[in-house]
Amino acid sequence: MPQLRRLASAATGAAMTLGRAGTVHVADLAPVAALLERPDLGAALVDRHRAALATLGAHREAILHTVRLWLEHGRDANRAARAAFVHPNTVRNRVNALCSATGLDPGGVFDAVSLWWLCRQAGGAEPPG
Repeated sequence: MPQLRRLASAATGAAMTLGRAGTVHVADLAPVAALLERPDLGAALVDRHRAALATLGAHREAILHTVRLWLEHGRDANRAARAAFVHPNTVRNRVNALCSATGLDPGGVFDAVSLWWLCRQAGGAEPPG
């Protein structure tokens, strides 16, 4: 029973993160649930890129939020721009800024996951402001 409760809790958090409603199977949320259940590893990721994040200056929160949206919208700058209420070129510029600062390549599956997780852990989960 404790294992089922833990899985249900993880699934709930992941579903909320992904914007899913209703009945959702935990297997459909497994990657997000696993990432969100390990704040210690998320903190290590943020620590690893702390200097890079500092170079983003006052626009850090907006950059992190926009890159997260871009990843969650299938790396589509137009869809992410609509979600963030910015121009598609702003999305592209912010993605380039974060990737240049961190050295992470959003074309690589593991770097893309690291970028998404970094954006969530470092403050880009909610719109800035």
